[in-house]
Amino acid sequence: MSGQCSLCNVTFNSERQKSDHFSGTKHRKKEAAQKSSLNSTSSDVKGDVSASSSDRATDSKVMSSSSGYPRMCSVCPNIQLTSETMADLHIRGEKHKKKQRQQSMGGLSKPETPRPGDSDDDVFHDAIDGSETPVAESSASKVAVDPEINIDFCDVCRCTFNCQDQAVSHYGGKDHEKKAKAKKEAEELKARNQPCYYCDECCALCNTSEQLELHNESASHRKKVELTKDKLMASSPAKVVAAPQRDHPELETVLKPKSCSELIKRNPREYQMELYTKAIKSNSICFLPTRMGKTLTSTLVVSHMLQANPTRQVVFVVDRKILVFQQADAMKSDLERIRMPSSDSETSRPIRIASVCGDKRSLDPGCRKLYEHDLIVVTAGSYLNVLKLGELRWEDTSCIVLDEAHHCTKKHPYNELIKEYYHSKPGSLSHRPKLLGLTASPAGDDTVLKTEKKLRALMDNMDSRLVKVTRNQEEFLKYKPTAQIRCEPAYYTPEEIQLGKKISSYVTACISRTNGEAKIIAIAELNLEEIGKNGLDTERAKRLSQAAEIALTKFELSDETVFLLKHLQSVCGAWSILHEAGVASALEYIERLKDDLLFAQSLSLPVDLLLSQLVTKSESEENPAGAAVGSGVRKVLDELLKLPWETRARDKKMFALILVQRREAAAKLQSYLNDHPELKQKRLQTARIVGHGKSGKDGEGHGMTTAQQKKAMEEVREGKYQIIVATSVAEEGLDLPECKLVVQMDVPRTVTSLVQIRGRAREAGGEFVAICRAEGQEDNVRKLKRQEENMEKATTNIVMEQMTKDLSIQ
Repeated sequence: MSGQCSLCNVTFNSERQKSDHFSGTKHRKKEAAQKSSLNSTSSDVKGDVSASSSDRATDSKVMSSSSGYPRMCSVCPNIQLTSETMADLHIRGEKHKKKQRQQSMGGLSKPETPRPGDSDDDVFHDAIDGSETPVAESSASKVAVDPEINIDFCDVCRCTFNCQDQAVSHYGGKDHEKKAKAKKEAEELKARNQPCYYCDECCALCNTSEQLELHNESASHRKKVELTKDKLMASSPAKVVAAPQRDHPELETVLKPKSCSELIKRNPREYQMELYTKAIKSNSICFLPTRMGKTLTSTLVVSHMLQANPTRQVVFVVDRKILVFQQADAMKSDLERIRMPSSDSETSRPIRIASVCGDKRSLDPGCRKLYEHDLIVVTAGSYLNVLKLGELRWEDTSCIVLDEAHHCTKKHPYNELIKEYYHSKPGSLSHRPKLLGLTASPAGDDTVLKTEKKLRALMDNMDSRLVKVTRNQEEFLKYKPTAQIRCEPAYYTPEEIQLGKKISSYVTACISRTNGEAKIIAIAELNLEEIGKNGLDTERAKRLSQAAEIALTKFELSDETVFLLKHLQSVCGAWSILHEAGVASALEYIERLKDDLLFAQSLSLPVDLLLSQLVTKSESEENPAGAAVGSGVRKVLDELLKLPWETRARDKKMFALILVQRREAAAKLQSYLNDHPELKQKRLQTARIVGHGKSGKDGEGHGMTTAQQKKAMEEVREGKYQIIVATSVAEEGLDLPECKLVVQMDVPRTVTSLVQIRGRAREAGGEFVAICRAEGQEDNVRKLKRQEENMEKATTNIVMEQMTKDLSIQ
């Protein structure tokens, strides 16, 4: 051992490495930063701390003391420091510095009273008997460990917090207690279907509608509304033009069907006209399999609602950004025949369609204001935003279409929209817009009764009836996807098993180090012994990453724990890449984590488990046909080569879709397939379609912009690419061509996923192949198929019940 750098927490293996490190720019930058940091905090640490060696010794003496570690930080509440390395890391952290500044300004009192013998200017004091200092449990500690309480934002009062103490003070205040009580009473009244006169903006509960109207006219209410708009405008890069208040004729939502020639350019199928006829009469959830024309059915309803209510808008809400422009383009083509009255009411004009996706907008060439459009295609989050900004008014809307309506549950933006505006808007009963939900998989469960219960909850939430094809069965069955799922085992290679065990052992060590403070095992609902015994799998790795993210968001954590949780997420990512792309790709990913691993080594984590595996990377590169190709990739290649590519006609394109979880895996698989000699010989090219965002380095694993996604899909439709490698972004809604083969690198986990993915294999004789890696996965697939059967039975039961009720009323 050639020593270590305590500043950078790096251990050297040779004198040359040591010399290179101390002469490097990274070390010099950290040394300069430490000088600045130590000088700025000299009044908080015993003695005069400076950059000189003697002063560093003084700082070390203060942190170590005669009793050694563990010690407590007297600036940050409940932070235990177990080593000098951790203490150095913590005192240089942004959270510690922030609390020091707040304390110096009088914003925070010190969380603990020093024991006799400790001076007031000590940053650290000893823990009693080597354990945490026994402090009476305060409301702050309760907030820190309760995931149900948001210490960043109060949903009731709509205010943000700068620190945990501010959150605790707020939640214990009388103003919050009063508003929370009013909100709870309002929710109870709504649950009992009793009149509720509640102002969501002010959290005020009134006794009568007249009292609520007076409240809405009050200066305090108007001021709060303006403040909310100002905040939203400040965060919005686009210039906001508020929609003026307009007078409309009475809203018509229950209509008599029209002929298709009066509505759209294309000729719909008979079963699509059947669904339109049912949906135009009431709020409806339209149940139709993937790629069977849900968008066309909704376009019929949209066209009719625009013609019946020409002064009002229709809003088409989608779940994903990429779908905004796709749906807008499709509906623009179908609605080009429709003429809307001009402002002078004597002439007519073409329909105006706007697309809104965050700060990206596509407006009609003749319009500069959003409220002047007839049809707005928008994501749920963006729609909530423009409503609050006042760019669109809820009262100006005749119809809301929710694509993939099965998401309208829990805290999804769809549900927030329905709860905040459709169900809670005071005095809106006279102009509630029509609701139309579109879904291929409304609900599924282990029994028909449980499935019916879920369906009825969704229907109640959307105040809607369920509609499905009942009359035109022959035509419906002709077009319904018939591809069956086929489970294909792909056994891990010895190299993959070995690396997987190393990663699992390392993850177990990370969890053990962080679990006491972050409690991620409880959040993930996993058993640590089970992970140690059976290792990771796709589900465990995903749940651990999600649990780490929750802990990072909800808890007040030490700097060391924050680092370890982010590090844990990265290592779980390495396992996922190993699972999907093989050993060589996983090792490349681990090599990019080398700096983090070296730091983790200073925290006594067993990093040699992973670093020792990097020596095999060169061997993998020398044998690209062997270790460089993962077992899953080999199975994908086998399935692709089985397709009769040679028999495809020039005018008939054939496509294959490969679904993976990680963007890095998608990039690796695309590169491998494009370079494979057999696929090159068949003149097959591979495209990649992934979601937004960034990860990885040098472009590998990066997300795609909406423009890049759109271009890739256009090139696929034009026939430039025959194989598509995609992440979950391609599961729902994306308008991809009919595929001869769909391969998923893992088995579906929900009935929704099963239905959506299988619907992609719509070409005659198409297949859906799920790669199985573990025992019991085929049983899970059979369970999902039973849930799908239950979904069909439950929807039929509900529709028949509705029809019987309608006949009895007649």
